[in-house]
Amino acid sequence: MIQILIQLISGLLQVSLFALLSPAVIGTLWWIKARLLLRKGPPPWQFYLNLIKLFGTPSGRVPETTSWVYSTAPVTVFVCYALLSWATPPFNLGFIPLDLVTVVYLLGFARFTLALAGMDTGTPFGGMGSSREMFINVLAEPVLILVILALTLQRHTTDLIRIFSSLSLTGTLFSLSALLLLWLALAFVAIMDNGLLPIDNPSTHLELTMIQKALHLEYSGRKLALIEWGEAMRLTFFLTLLSDLLIAHNLPFLSTVPGNLLGPLLYIAKLLVGVALLALFEITQIRLRLRRVVIPWIAILLSALAAIFLVIIQ
Repeated sequence: MIQILIQLISGLLQVSLFALLSPAVIGTLWWIKARLLLRKGPPPWQFYLNLIKLFGTPSGRVPETTSWVYSTAPVTVFVCYALLSWATPPFNLGFIPLDLVTVVYLLGFARFTLALAGMDTGTPFGGMGSSREMFINVLAEPVLILVILALTLQRHTTDLIRIFSSLSLTGTLFSLSALLLLWLALAFVAIMDNGLLPIDNPSTHLELTMIQKALHLEYSGRKLALIEWGEAMRLTFFLTLLSDLLIAHNLPFLSTVPGNLLGPLLYIAKLLVGVALLALFEITQIRLRLRRVVIPWIAILLSALAAIFLVIIQ
């Protein structure tokens, strides 16, 4: 009983640390993008101020045409994305983690719930954003499933902790090539899932160019804060996944540093590098038509299939 209670407390602490850190990732991304564009931009802690302002604002009237889906969607999205922290613990607090299959279900359920809430309002922009969101989801999920299949075949487990603890940069040419192809496929999924494709423009005021942000138009106040906070945790999860997949935990020079000191510092450093690369990617891409996303998707899909082939023959 005491062991279960300790694991529960550790899990709640893990979720709390993950939730408190994720707004800083979004704020740092905004700040770096502004600096690269030679602008002053908002400070890195701006997202915290936005959340405080939204939580202090009432949610307003609920549209009469909506059902219970509209009211429960923000909480559902927030909880699903908060549980992602159990899949890749940066500080290893000793609780029972989630596996890759559960991660796919959490991502899909949160996306489906928010898209359903967008259509529930009956507004044209909500329905348009939901249909575009489902189109992106149809493209992203097969690639993510192929990545999971390749990692499972290579490490014989779906537990992310065991997968990352057994990764190594020293191996055969086939294993390193498969790891690089899997990282590229997962990076493309992260870009698609977080609305960072060059076809989406979340910073605009024109609803016709929105995809994910079009689903937020009918929300305000505390409900909007939960959705924005949840999506910040989703981006943090993908950056954690990408950094842990590329940077091995068992490098020789890392074994000389105490684990309690190394874990948080290495995790923050990997997040900063990931945010900087993501900001550089965003400002260097030109806007494309929605249907053009199929062209790079085919290339990434073939890369994931090639990674599975390399894993099988190694």
